[in-house]
Amino acid sequence: MTVHEFQEKIADILYREDLLDLDTPLNEIEEWDSVAYVAFVSMASEIVPPPHVSSDETSIKITASDIRKALTLRDLYELINRRRAHERS
Repeated sequence: MTVHEFQEKIADILYREDLLDLDTPLNEIEEWDSVAYVAFVSMASEIVPPPHVSSDETSIKITASDIRKALTLRDLYELINRRRAHERS
């Protein structure tokens, strides 16, 4: 997932027309609430799995603890990419 694709998905989750900078702190995003949190988890789990992963498996496994550790949108973006890279190996 590119940075721009991630920013667009986050804008959709937050019902925003503007794209947020990756260095935006989550606690400064008024729309970042429990609904956005759940939507983020759903978005992450919908990312197309690598070819060697069965369609019955979740492509990215992100825990609540992982998300709570994130301070910025960049942290969430990197979390998805780290998990995706891990799933490919």
